[in-house]
Amino acid sequence: MVKVISKNGFFEYLSPFNSYIYIERGVRMNLDNALSIIQKCQVPKLKSYSTLQEIKHEEFYYPSPLIKTRADDNSKVILFSAPGAVGKTALAKHIAYYYGGLYWNVASKPVGGTSFAGEIAHAVGVGNGAQQDDLYRKLNCGESIFVLDSFDEAALISRRDGIKDFLCEIGEILADATSPSIVLTARTEMSRFICDTCDEIGLTLTCFDIDYFEENEAPLFIGKYLEHKGIRVNQKQERSIEAYLEEIKLHLGTKINRKSFIGYAQVLSILARQVEMEYITEASLDNLVSLVQPQEDDCLIYDIIQQLILREQSKLENFRNSIREKYIPFHKEHVVDMLYCKEEQLIRLQFFVAAQSIDTIAIDDYPNCSDLFPEDQVEYLTLLKDWLPQHVFLYEHDVLPVFSDYLLAESLLNSNLELFAEEYQSKLPTRVFMDCYLSLNNGAVNSEHIYYLDLAFSSQAGTQSTAYCDISSIDEEDNPLSDSDENLSLYLTLTTDDGNSDLDVFAKIHRVAYAPICLCRAENMSVSVDGKVILSPSFLGNVTIREASIECDDLELDAPEVFFETYGSEENHIIVHKAMSRKPGGKITIKGTQKLRIQLPDKNRDEYKRQFYEFMPYVCSITDDEDTKCCDKIEQFVHALKKVLEQFKVDKYDGDPAKYKEKIDARCHSGCKARVLNFLKYTGLIYEDGIIYKASLKKMDELHISRVAYNHFDYVQLQYAYNLYSEWFAKAVATSTLYS
Repeated sequence: MVKVISKNGFFEYLSPFNSYIYIERGVRMNLDNALSIIQKCQVPKLKSYSTLQEIKHEEFYYPSPLIKTRADDNSKVILFSAPGAVGKTALAKHIAYYYGGLYWNVASKPVGGTSFAGEIAHAVGVGNGAQQDDLYRKLNCGESIFVLDSFDEAALISRRDGIKDFLCEIGEILADATSPSIVLTARTEMSRFICDTCDEIGLTLTCFDIDYFEENEAPLFIGKYLEHKGIRVNQKQERSIEAYLEEIKLHLGTKINRKSFIGYAQVLSILARQVEMEYITEASLDNLVSLVQPQEDDCLIYDIIQQLILREQSKLENFRNSIREKYIPFHKEHVVDMLYCKEEQLIRLQFFVAAQSIDTIAIDDYPNCSDLFPEDQVEYLTLLKDWLPQHVFLYEHDVLPVFSDYLLAESLLNSNLELFAEEYQSKLPTRVFMDCYLSLNNGAVNSEHIYYLDLAFSSQAGTQSTAYCDISSIDEEDNPLSDSDENLSLYLTLTTDDGNSDLDVFAKIHRVAYAPICLCRAENMSVSVDGKVILSPSFLGNVTIREASIECDDLELDAPEVFFETYGSEENHIIVHKAMSRKPGGKITIKGTQKLRIQLPDKNRDEYKRQFYEFMPYVCSITDDEDTKCCDKIEQFVHALKKVLEQFKVDKYDGDPAKYKEKIDARCHSGCKARVLNFLKYTGLIYEDGIIYKASLKKMDELHISRVAYNHFDYVQLQYAYNLYSEWFAKAVATSTLYS
């Protein structure tokens, strides 16, 4: 069925028999052309369809990109191969339905050298020799088609020897075939084995690779899925789906990540089902984009990956069922039930990728498998050697980039996987890492992992946007108006050049009893904490501070060299209230425009000047807690603005955020903070509501004040507010109302 293309080309439904697939490497064949060497048939009349199944109902299928890789003369078999989760089963059932073939899941029971003839005899009924001979005749002349699916899963229960014997039997039955009548599907690794076997036995075949879908096919895939389910969407709903997919692409980052993730038919099916479920709940699809945002421990991309892992585990169900009963008397059935669980898959993947050889796969790579009975260990090891190289995470024995990000998150948070973390730490993580990390860690971040989340989020910044990271105290969850200096938050914001926030991520920071915050990088970052901050190196060796504001009680420079870099209008602000220290022999290098402003601790200031002589040209007073008749400088105004407004967590509430008056007054009772508080009350940005203060979000916009601007000392944006402050200051001095 062909549907007219909408104006924006969003739902370009094309018949699978007349659509060409264009991808990077050139024009691909459509399915109709690929199968032009076979003919449409009538489904044979059988006594039993238990194994050779008739596909009576059209199942959902979206045409896959195909490329012919091999074409033997007078081919008798057609083989479709692809990585895992690219859509082989959907293709197999689609061919069986449209071409009148019989579908055979060869993983449903063991196969060997007599399976083909045995299943035909079973299908036509015992004693119906004439009908059996007629079916053989139709196969040899192409009047009947068998579609044999899931050879990878079949190898788990039949072993490769069984598969080879099975193919030899097919070759003997089709010895005189004049037209292809057998269609096979297999993952790439298994397809190589099939090709080698066919070459050995003289069974000629034509081969096609099923490629990943292009990302621009995702809306077409979802659109066709919805149509298949009887859901027809309007243009507004189309736009919601398009925005939903764009949000997912934003999380995935690079083009290779998008293709290797969204290109999976299985992933696209999960996304399509997500749209379908949302449509059932809310037909407008207005909330569809929000489903992609990480919320506590629930994240769509993480959930998709978990479903892919469960899909891998389910392939061993037949093996588990075949041995489980033996373990029940010993109360060890859990050993069988947990075979190929998530943790086992991930550990085995690490060892396999490192060794690049199936010969190194061992039972005790995952200790729990040592509890299998000896005979089952031998059988399971054989299965692992067949199955592990074809894992959905792998492509040519290497982990796909998008799954590397997931594995980094797992290795950082799972002590059983931490020995593999180094493998992924040298790679720049993406938003996939962030979403998976936050899902695994219940929406929180361990202080030693802030670096990774900051890098992952920063990877989303483009030529017209900037990523910012803020670390500051947060309110207790059970009382948003209370204080808790021990609780810290990580707040990540992607801001466009026009000042709008494109993307926001919030996470609570795990730390115990004022444990130090350890950073190996502070770029476009604002840190405001009570306690200690340690600047320590990562695998990169040194620490870079750029466009950063750090305020803390104690600051430790624990790196061979700390670079303070500024470019253009950038500035670095360092405020230390109690103590500073540096690594013995550690260097401090100030580079670029050298716009560094640093406030040393009041106590032992002369000693700090000697210890940190590199800072001397840049020492100044930023907090300025003294009473004065002279207007505060803009950097002092901005710092005070930050200290006042950071008390109001604008990211956590609907409407104007609130805070108890006595808490704000106690924190801002003197100096510049008191003056700025009074100025904000004068403008109406802060107003009283009983025993609380509220911050007017509308007035913040009017004064050109934003969280990013005051956290990162954006003097350009805040100049307007500072000019108003200067005017107010002059009048307040004249009328003696600075602190009233």
